[in-house]
Amino acid sequence: MLSMCVVVGDAYVSSCEGVAVITATLSLPRVEGCERVENGVRVTHSHMPPPPMAGATAGATAAGGAPTAAQEALSGDCVAGFEAFAHSIASTDLRRFPLVDERAGVVMGTTLFHRPPGSTLRRNLLTEYFHVRQGRIAAIYAAMYYLPPEAADATGW
Repeated sequence: MLSMCVVVGDAYVSSCEGVAVITATLSLPRVEGCERVENGVRVTHSHMPPPPMAGATAGATAAGGAPTAAQEALSGDCVAGFEAFAHSIASTDLRRFPLVDERAGVVMGTTLFHRPPGSTLRRNLLTEYFHVRQGRIAAIYAAMYYLPPEAADATGW
């Protein structure tokens, strides 16, 4: 029998693949406002600068240098932005969940993101720790390494 933590982590990784992204993210079991940290940087619930206005220099903001409240947007929760994966991740391969602590509600997963044919993006060796509460993702801590083209197609696990 699979651990609930593994089932939830696997559902998250599966939802990163191709066209499945669009519908899968809507049904992912997650806590409202779940967090995501990538390579030590929180990428959820962060203020994002507005796009530059036509004719303005990049990074132009309101007087005083800071964007106004109306210009700012929040980056969203742990599944925000998944739509971008639909065309940048062809498959998630060599998936493993080598560490599971049901009592703490933590599972570590590794996978290798393969890119679509013709993509110039490098493969992504991804390790994620999923913090699971009551069968839903509460937080994700990810460490990514972009493999050089000559690297073996392996995760090391």
